[in-house]
Amino acid sequence: NDGGTQAVSSGGSAISATISSGGTQAVSSGGIASATTVNDGGTQAVSSGGSAISATISSGGTQAVGSGGIASATTVNDGGTQAVSSGGSAISATISSGGNQA
Repeated sequence: NDGGTQAVSSGGSAISATISSGGTQAVSSGGIASATTVNDGGTQAVSSGGSAISATISSGGTQAVGSGGIASATTVNDGGTQAVSSGGSAISATISSGGNQA
């Protein structure tokens, strides 16, 4: 939630988390986040070795996939953003009208 961070690292998993304004879900090496919802002002950051599966990025939310990170089956709704850095992977994303994939 606001200002908070959920860290999902090696061997850890997070299922059906909701990240609200000012909140961050940091998925790092060996961590898996499934069915995360990222709302306005929230961020899901997927770094090297981390995996995000079936995330939903709502208006004003951001999914940032860094080098070595994997995002699979992300849905980006109107006003949401999926930002994929060099070396990051986005597989089978669905970008709705008004959604952004960079």
